[in-house]
Amino acid sequence: MKVQTNIENELISTLEIGNIKVYLGDYANTRNNRLNYSYLLKWNDKPIFCTDDYSPSPLHEVNSVDAIVGLLGFLCVQDGDVEEDYFKSYTKEQIAFRDSNDCENLNCIISDFEDSGSEYYQESLETLTKGFKQYK
Repeated sequence: MKVQTNIENELISTLEIGNIKVYLGDYANTRNNRLNYSYLLKWNDKPIFCTDDYSPSPLHEVNSVDAIVGLLGFLCVQDGDVEEDYFKSYTKEQIAFRDSNDCENLNCIISDFEDSGSEYYQESLETLTKGFKQYK
């Protein structure tokens, strides 16, 4: 896990839901003609994921709830969502996060948010916007 200690000084936006805090940092680099941004996911105040390889969808502003939800879609994948060896390089802390109730609850919120027809869409929208802060 690449740790960037300065990400909290370069924030674009943050999301806090329960024990999970996500920090989206400023532009980090360009790869394959795509802008990449740094990010940090903390669970119970411990860094779980921290690197500089997130490239949000061009359909979303980088400083939006949608951009962070897109990032969480990658960080909250579960067994069965991806190939068998996907988690081979995960640390024990990343596996513990993946298997946690907090991650499962966040997956439910994300799923409801991405389905505007869901009976829980409005609740997920309120949860996400309540915990969201925009800096740039």
